[in-house]
Amino acid sequence: EEMFFGNYIILRVAGFEPYTPNEIAVYKDLISRGMNLVFLTDHKKNDRVDELGDFLGLEFNGTAFGIANKFSPHDITANMNSLAYIAGSVITNADGNPNIQILGWLRPQDYADLNFNGIQDANEPTAPPVMGILNYPKSKVFFIGDTNGLEIQPQPFIDNLIKWMGECRLD
Repeated sequence: EEMFFGNYIILRVAGFEPYTPNEIAVYKDLISRGMNLVFLTDHKKNDRVDELGDFLGLEFNGTAFGIANKFSPHDITANMNSLAYIAGSVITNADGNPNIQILGWLRPQDYADLNFNGIQDANEPTAPPVMGILNYPKSKVFFIGDTNGLEIQPQPFIDNLIKWMGECRLD
C-alpha cells in the first residue's frame, strides 16, 4: 500500500496473473479513501477472471473487434468521432449495476464474441458497450475493455481522459 502513497491517479492495465488477497485489500482501501482509477482490461480469451473487476462490479467478457463510434455526452468523450477497438472485451452487466455509466459502444456491425468461436451466435450482442465510468462516492473510475487501441494514443480521447482524471476528490 505504501507504494501508492501520494498518488491519486492509478493506471491499472490488465495482466495475466491473479491478484493476491492483499492486493485486492489495498485497492479496496484506496478506493474507499478516494482515488482516481483508470481501469484498462483486454479480451478475456486467455484470462477470464479479474478479481479487481469483480470487486468493482465490472463484468467484462468475450472478445470484440471494431470501432467505438457511439458516445454519451461527457467530458471524456468531447469531440470524439471514433476509437479503434483492437481485441478487447465488452461490459456485460451495465444494465444490472446502477453505478455504471456507459460512455461508448461499438458500431452496429461489431459484436461481442462471448464463446470465442469467431462467429456471431444468436445470443451475442451487436454494438455492445465497451467503456464508461463507475460512480463511487469518493473516487473516479474510468474503464475500457481494450488496451491495444489506446497504444496509438488516440486524440482527443487521451487529452480528455487526462483532464477528467486530473481532478481528485478528497472529501
